[in-house]
Amino acid sequence: MARGVLHRERTRWRRHWLLLLPLPVPLLAAGLVLAQVGSRPAPPVVALGPAVGLVGLVVAWALFAVLRVRVTAAELVVRYGLYAQRIPVARITAAAAVDYDARSLGGWGLRRVRAGAWAYGLAGVPRAVRIEWQGAGGGARSLFVSSRDPERLVAAVERARAGGAPGP
Repeated sequence: MARGVLHRERTRWRRHWLLLLPLPVPLLAAGLVLAQVGSRPAPPVVALGPAVGLVGLVVAWALFAVLRVRVTAAELVVRYGLYAQRIPVARITAAAAVDYDARSLGGWGLRRVRAGAWAYGLAGVPRAVRIEWQGAGGGARSLFVSSRDPERLVAAVERARAGGAPGP
């Protein structure tokens, strides 16, 4: 583990590839149809549009298939796709392992749950960590983060809050 990092976790959505299966055929068919429609068919290069779109979708799914969490003595960083949230350890007031209730949290993925609360949830990961902290304006904030080992993540947050002492 890198110097200064108390905990690092990469939680992968194991079945994300299933969403990619139905995409190639209709997108490529659309490109071929576009290239052959009308009295003056478009040049074959038109078929590349849907192919480029397909590549973009594959990249987006690859980015959002992994939830990354890092705890250092100074901050908790949660990254999901292109989104990242940094929470200074000094502002964290509580951390607890909880069941991830997709129904009450609005489903899976990156969700705005209630005033000041966010959820980073991956389908198939039934446990999470609830982090509570004081926002920059002093208001209470909450964050739910899917984790395959939430107790270990909570322990790392608590170590960081206690001054960053090394753990097991």
